[in-house]
Order: sequence, then C-alpha cells, then structure tokens
Amino acid sequence: MKSFVIFAIVVTIIYVIYYTVIIVQDLYGKPKDEKSQGESFDVSDMTDEEESIAVSESDGGFSVGDNQYETAYEEKQLAEPTEEAAATAEESKPHVLEKIQSAIEKKMEEVNTTYSDPMYSEELNNTIIARGLRHNGRDMVKVESLNNEI
Repeated sequence: MKSFVIFAIVVTIIYVIYYTVIIVQDLYGKPKDEKSQGESFDVSDMTDEEESIAVSESDGGFSVGDNQYETAYEEKQLAEPTEEAAATAEESKPHVLEKIQSAIEKKMEEVNTTYSDPMYSEELNNTIIARGLRHNGRDMVKVESLNNEI
C-alpha cells in the first residue's frame, strides 16, 4: 500500500506542476499568431477584360452599343368567332369533360361516408365544460374525464 500512496502523491505533484506551467504560459506568454476564421481570396490575377455595353431604348426601337435596331408595332385585332365555330367549341367541351371525369373516376375508390359534426374550438370548449350538452338541438357529445386515470 505504501508504494501506491507514494505513486499517487508523485503523479499529483507532476500534474500540479504541469498545469501551473500551462496556465502561466497562457497568461504571460507571447500571444501566438492564430489564423483568422475568415476566408481570403487572391484576386490579383483577375483583370477587367469585359466592359459594359450601353443599352438604350426609345419609341422607335433600341440600341445596343453602337448598333441601332428599329422595331415596328403591329396592332392585331382579334377576329370574333363565328356562330359555327362557337357551336363546335361548345359541343367539344362536354366530350373532353366526360373523358377527364371518367379517367378520374377510374382512379378513385369507394369510400363509406361517416357522420361528421364539426365545431370550432370555442364551441368545443363550451361543450366540454357543459359535459357534452350542446345547443340548437344537436346530438350530445360523450365526454370522458381522464383526470382520475392519470
């Protein structure tokens, strides 16, 4: 047992001396040059090879650099559809609608609807406070208290 106690005392003294030296170096030693957290980019080889080109617009056209471009505005009037075209359009719409509806119905599945009686949060709170009694002759809600079970 004596040898272990001597070993423990020696190791403790070594640790105390080591950590004392480290703390003194941190407090009074020369500051180390630490790398900054920011990134640095070398942009010395970048040159301004591209120059901006002036673009201007006017009523009769536009210009890009030294080149002039003229534009002409053509006013197109929409032709009113004739009665025959309107009749064929009306006939084709239900046909397309029926195709879409049948395609959707093929993908649908049968669902049994269940009774649903939605209510807003305020109405739900009032119903819970009233132990399930509801206004306007609506069905009573079964309220089960879980306070005793917790």
